[in-house]
Amino acid sequence: MMRLLKMMLFLGGAMSLVVVLGQLALVAMLWRQGSLSARTIAEIRLALAGQPALEVAVVDVAEGPPAISADEVQDARVLRVLNLEIREKELDVVKEAVAAAMNQLIQDREALDQLKKKFTNELLAQSKQRQSEATDQTRAVLLASPPEVAASRLMELSLEESVVLMRGMPEKQIAKILQQFVGTPDKEKRGREIFESLAQGEPDQTLINSTRQALSPNGNGAGGL
Repeated sequence: MMRLLKMMLFLGGAMSLVVVLGQLALVAMLWRQGSLSARTIAEIRLALAGQPALEVAVVDVAEGPPAISADEVQDARVLRVLNLEIREKELDVVKEAVAAAMNQLIQDREALDQLKKKFTNELLAQSKQRQSEATDQTRAVLLASPPEVAASRLMELSLEESVVLMRGMPEKQIAKILQQFVGTPDKEKRGREIFESLAQGEPDQTLINSTRQALSPNGNGAGGL
């Protein structure tokens, strides 16, 4: 009886040793694989004790963005290059449009300047024509007036206006009018100024000599210059 009891105790101890050695071997294998954790050890103990394994909670893991392939990366680069080329072409078109607009603006400005110049020239020509017509008309009035009246009217004008009017008159009529610039210092001064201006202007030397002779004290004039 005692021998049987000893044998049963020996067998029980051997089985316990085998179980412990198995656990140690399993732990060593898990440790080498990098799978050893507190949860793994707990599951081993439950399995050896005949108890159910631990329940694993299911956790929904959010799916990340899909991986991008090399072809997709290459396609994206090609699209960027194409977009850059399109933008450069659009910029060239805009530059050409701006240059064309500037050229058109320059042409329009030149055309406007030419139009202004033409209008100014026409305006000056019309003004000169009207002035010439007015001068001719005034000269005709002076020629139709007596010399003393003509001299009096010339005194009301500027020296330049008087000279312009008298330049287109016949020589004899100029001499008669100049003879009327006497009597007062102002009239005598105006007569000398008109004569000097005529001497430097359009009348020829014959007109100047005849006028000087008409105004000299030995001539028929009433006073000298």
